[in-house]
Amino acid sequence: MAKKKVSQPAEDGIGAPKKARASGSAALSRLSFLAALFLIVEIAVIVVMGWDDFKRENTLEIKRLRSEVQRVEEAFTGARSRFDSTLGMSAAYGVNTRAVESQLRGAERVFRISPSGERASLADQATRAMASQMFERGETIGVTERNLVVLASAGQQTYAASFPLHAIIPDLAQNEALQIRGKTPNAVIASFGSSRILNTMEAGLFGFGGGFDQAWNRHTNYCDSMSGTTLEICRVSARPWFTVIGSASVIAYSMLFLAPVLAVITLLGFIRENVSRISNIRNEHKQRMAAQHFDISSSNLHALSQQIETSFWEVDKAFAEIRFSGQLAKYLHISPGKGVPLESLVTVFGEHTAKRFVIALKKSMEDGHLKGVIGLDSGHGRRFVEFRGYAPPHARDVAMCGIAIDVTDRRHLEERMRMSEARLRNALSGFILPVALWDERKRLIFWNSAFEQAFDFDEGKLRPGMAYDHVNMELNRGVRIDRSTDSAHGERELLLRDGRWFSLAERATTSGLMLTVCNDISALKMQQDEHLRNEKKLKRLVSELERSEGKASELTRKYAEEKTKAEHASKAKGSFLANMSHELRTPLNAINGFSEMLVKEVFGPLGDERYHSYAQDILVSGQHLLDMINDILDMAKIESGKMTINTKPIDPIDPVDAAIRMIRRKADEKDLKLELVHNDDVREIEADHRAVRQMVLNLVSNAIKFTQADGRVTVQVYNAGDGVAIAVQDTGVGIAEEDLPRLANPFEQVEANQDMNPNGTGLGLALTRSLAEMHGGRFQIDSEVGVGTTVTLFLPAQQPDETDRIEAA
Repeated sequence: MAKKKVSQPAEDGIGAPKKARASGSAALSRLSFLAALFLIVEIAVIVVMGWDDFKRENTLEIKRLRSEVQRVEEAFTGARSRFDSTLGMSAAYGVNTRAVESQLRGAERVFRISPSGERASLADQATRAMASQMFERGETIGVTERNLVVLASAGQQTYAASFPLHAIIPDLAQNEALQIRGKTPNAVIASFGSSRILNTMEAGLFGFGGGFDQAWNRHTNYCDSMSGTTLEICRVSARPWFTVIGSASVIAYSMLFLAPVLAVITLLGFIRENVSRISNIRNEHKQRMAAQHFDISSSNLHALSQQIETSFWEVDKAFAEIRFSGQLAKYLHISPGKGVPLESLVTVFGEHTAKRFVIALKKSMEDGHLKGVIGLDSGHGRRFVEFRGYAPPHARDVAMCGIAIDVTDRRHLEERMRMSEARLRNALSGFILPVALWDERKRLIFWNSAFEQAFDFDEGKLRPGMAYDHVNMELNRGVRIDRSTDSAHGERELLLRDGRWFSLAERATTSGLMLTVCNDISALKMQQDEHLRNEKKLKRLVSELERSEGKASELTRKYAEEKTKAEHASKAKGSFLANMSHELRTPLNAINGFSEMLVKEVFGPLGDERYHSYAQDILVSGQHLLDMINDILDMAKIESGKMTINTKPIDPIDPVDAAIRMIRRKADEKDLKLELVHNDDVREIEADHRAVRQMVLNLVSNAIKFTQADGRVTVQVYNAGDGVAIAVQDTGVGIAEEDLPRLANPFEQVEANQDMNPNGTGLGLALTRSLAEMHGGRFQIDSEVGVGTTVTLFLPAQQPDETDRIEAA
């Protein structure tokens, strides 16, 4: 404001004072007009700044909501990735679906949808329906009212996993809400948060960016369509229009701008007398403000920051430049104290880091303080710097200032600690023994699935942070006996209500944690009980033996004799089988070979026809004797458990057809019609080719023996249930019903039919039954005297220990 010349009152007249008062009134009027104009301008400035604050706050809120929505989307895609990787690893190791469910962290249900699996019935109807729709549309992520549903494939199979939404979506504040909608149709699938805000969303009272409801609350809304899915995620926050902080800001702005005006109006009468005093006060105030401000470009300050390895920074009042000193300036390759425009931080920090840093600075201007860590790429490698600062209340040229500390070593240490913790968790998760870990205050930190299964905890019963006493109370619900041992470590032995015994030991770690380890000692307890019972029996026997010493000696002698006899019998049996295998087979093979050469007259005619007949009888008898010895040896191997089979996927038609070709000559000799009947869709089975051929050969041989000339023997192969059936049907003499139960026993024959098979041993059906049972199958005999007999073999398509396996990718 321009200074005006002040008129002095005249000492020699009346007109001079009046003129001076008129001049003072005019000056006061002009100052009042300027004050009023200044007030109008200040009010306009308040309105503009308030609107700018509103827009900036709304923009920051939308960015925050966008980050929260992205976190939810990342949680959804993360669940799908975990399921895909877990399923792939489980498929490689042949783990069943239930094991996948237990290994997949946070999963509620895992089930197969293509082809449909039995575990699909464990999931709720909405989850199953959503999984089916997703499979038809080729989607991998979907949502129901309460679950996240993800799909993954392993080979030709497709599996679905459900995760509870309440465990994935973070807790919402009381003034926030979240909705998950479907694009086609645009319907709400799931909602979380304040019901009032959700009702306002459904009423459509505000649009995409924000708005107000009937209660004059400010709403900020952000929606995002999740890529690769038909989902749209919306998040809304509500804030009162006139909050305490907002109202205080308006009052502060008003007071800040109105105070000078009021002061001008009040002090108009004193301006002339106090111009010099006010000027002096202003100069003193400027000096105090300058005294409070430090010069970051000072070389002394830069040297100090180098010594203490802590950098300084400050932002100018116009929020246009930032200056650095110390180690941070060295990292960024800039001169200490040199101003760097905020809009040029991209070239120093990188685009992403610069944007985050500027946003944090703007927010700290409102909060009054700043604290955070950013990563910087420099010539010294990747460095992490923690910024701390505040807004000095009386600084004239500085908006924000503070220090920067290099925390790279601390971040690396934290990362190594996180990796160590992850490795420990993985190790304990795969530990076969039940394990639980507690913190210093005996609160539950971690437990593996074996701990949960051992004590039959309900799903979701155990939660991190549960008190030790609370977990013990839940554990004791299933305990029948809790017995402390004499161990110095305070171990306990627990007898559960299902009869299992567990040894529970608790150990303190060097870091102050407590580790609980359990071990199933049921077998040891059974051995101890058995030992006690045996000890009691032994004591009774000793007392009885002491009372009847002579009888005990006699029993001991008889026991020794019987034991000797049994050992001799076992040796005789072994020697006999060895002789059968070597001493009989070797000469029989020679007899059969030479007699066959005689029958075929390899070296010329024998002469008399009777020689040819005798040689034929020798060959038939030798082959029969060799077959009988082989049957006896095979039966002995089966009974002793030494018989093994080599199963692999085979077409059952091949061994059946091979057996028929081998036996067809005998059928032709008796003028029998032998035929094989099968469909083209007979499934493959896991079986031993030789064993199947031997079983069919035994059954067809029996059918030919007990079927008269011009009869029929039919072999059928067809699918039966989850396996294959091989039926041998003949039109022979048949078997009486009372003889059927004992036919499968070794050396058993029907007396009425012995004249048709005088050379039989009765081992064919016994061998066939034993071989079928070794394959996990069975056989069945149906017969009627005078009509014929049907013997059916039922063989499973897959061996019992290979079921319920996930197909490897």
